[in-house]
Amino acid sequence: MLGHKQFKALSVALSFTILTFAFSSQPAIAQLKVGNLSEIEGDVTCGRGTGGTLAYAETKNYLVYICGAEDDPTAPRFYRSRTRNGGPGLNLEAVNYDPRQLRYFEFRNNGYTYILQIPTSRIPNPVLAVEFPNGKRVEERVTRYLARTDVSTPSQGVCSFITSNSVNIRSGPSTTYSVLTQLNRGRVVRALNRRGNWVKLVGVEDPTTERVRPINGWVSNAYINGCSEDQFDRWRR
Repeated sequence: MLGHKQFKALSVALSFTILTFAFSSQPAIAQLKVGNLSEIEGDVTCGRGTGGTLAYAETKNYLVYICGAEDDPTAPRFYRSRTRNGGPGLNLEAVNYDPRQLRYFEFRNNGYTYILQIPTSRIPNPVLAVEFPNGKRVEERVTRYLARTDVSTPSQGVCSFITSNSVNIRSGPSTTYSVLTQLNRGRVVRALNRRGNWVKLVGVEDPTTERVRPINGWVSNAYINGCSEDQFDRWRR
């Protein structure tokens, strides 16, 4: 018969073996695949009544389409999800709000919020999330994300950031216009278009919530830069 110490040692060894087997038996996490929307050319989920597909994502259980507005294909307007098992899907339309944040799309419906994160160097493992009215949040990791290659079209509201401190945001495209507010280095903004040496801003990111609040102003082109992720990370430090 085993003594108490021998039995205890054997139990520990068996527990460790079982634990090791359990971890080694876990399926490997699928690597995120990022590509171009041309990979799903011919898909008509974002069809009549929309401006076409802006972004597409896959998770373990869902296929998600972000569709543009019919009158402005660069503006996200519709959220359409389809289940992989053939179950009922979900069709949402953003009415009276802009679902595009700088790092994710956000659609709301009857107290529920549907969030699709955009993969970046700051979000290397994006998720599809649903926030319930009671505050509960469930997530599924995005395993595939497709978008348009060209993200520099002015009407898209290009992600940009401020490169200096106490930069004046003015009501018009020159120094003769009044100062609306000031932004410091690293603040992320949504730039709409450029007029001469001035850039039109339509949104600024709240650094705490990462949500975009509207802003209607102009900034000198000398104090703004594009959001390549490497630049973005350096300036935010």
